[in-house]
Amino acid sequence: MLTLGIDSGSTTTKGALFDGTQIVKTAILPTSANPKDSICNLYEMLYNDDVAYTVSTGYGRALLEQADKQITEITCHARGAAFLNPNVRAVVDIGGGSTDIAVISMGGRVKAASLPVAGNAFDSCIAQYVQEKYQIAIGPLTAEQLKKQVACCTRSEFEGVMEVRGHSWETNLPARRIIYTRDLYEPVQELAARIANAARNVLESTPPELAADVSGTGILLTGGGSLLRGLAGYIAGELHTDVAIAPDPLNCVARGTAISLSEGKYLSAGFRDATPKVWNRRLNHSHDPFTGE
Repeated sequence: MLTLGIDSGSTTTKGALFDGTQIVKTAILPTSANPKDSICNLYEMLYNDDVAYTVSTGYGRALLEQADKQITEITCHARGAAFLNPNVRAVVDIGGGSTDIAVISMGGRVKAASLPVAGNAFDSCIAQYVQEKYQIAIGPLTAEQLKKQVACCTRSEFEGVMEVRGHSWETNLPARRIIYTRDLYEPVQELAARIANAARNVLESTPPELAADVSGTGILLTGGGSLLRGLAGYIAGELHTDVAIAPDPLNCVARGTAISLSEGKYLSAGFRDATPKVWNRRLNHSHDPFTGE
């Protein structure tokens, strides 16, 4: 028996098949202008006769009519991270449209926060910075290439270089410009600092026992945005704790979506709380004050 988990994100749609003990297959598609097309196409790619349950998450989770369950994305961050590393206590998922931060215990969140700073924001910030500094307008694809090939959050021995082509605001003609890693420190560090500050706020409100665990086990980064060069090191320096990138950061949420169905009744509240008395009380009430569901 297999469980199919699908994460409908703002830039990519991911899926994973879980057999109860391990992930047996994953897939990823770009999210199109019509997210329903992407989530349905991915469902058709992964679904087979052995799939007993389908679970969806992400901002487009309601678009998959075949889903047996829809769950909040933060739940999947917790389950996916716990599957990859059972000792992890803090997760920062940097997607395309948002960054979600959670301190977890027993596979569920204890403290969480979200901010609209992620991969797409880095692209926009780089494009705006190039335009303001060099008077050259570049497109979103060029900005994304700069982020992946040249940008770095920390000053290091790495020095990337890329020629960009765009529209000159000075001459109103096509223009070229060589961009180096050192040229992009300012815009990427500005956004990296916002992510680090949000993570700090979550950790500062975490119960002392779990805070001590986070200090010992570190923070796990997931999502495509976590692959930005130097980001893990920057956050580690700001928070004074170890920060690692998940082995499969792009599919972590999709993995957690498939695995989450094994939690059974815990999904009714959207997440499993780590405080037994509080959790038991929530199981007896249909309203969840944390998620508003």
